[in-house]
Amino acid sequence: IQDFAGELCNMLAGHVAAELRPAGHHFDLGTPEVVQASRPLPGPEPGADFGFSRTVWSCQGHRLTLEIRLRHQPA
Repeated sequence: IQDFAGELCNMLAGHVAAELRPAGHHFDLGTPEVVQASRPLPGPEPGADFGFSRTVWSCQGHRLTLEIRLRHQPA
C-alpha cells in the first residue's frame, strides 16, 4: 500500500503541475512521504507557510488519507 500511495501522490502532483504550468505557475516537486498511522495526523500549525489539503477515502472499513502541502516560492 505504501508504494501505491507514493505513486498516487506522484501522479496527482505531476498532473496538478502540468495543469498550472500554462498559467505561469512553476513547481519543484518533492519526493512523497508515506506515513502509516492508526489515527489522523494533526494538520499544519496556524500560520504555516504552505497550502494544505486533506482528502479521505474509505473502502470496506479501511481508510486512506492523502495530504498535499504546497509551498509558494517566488521565482
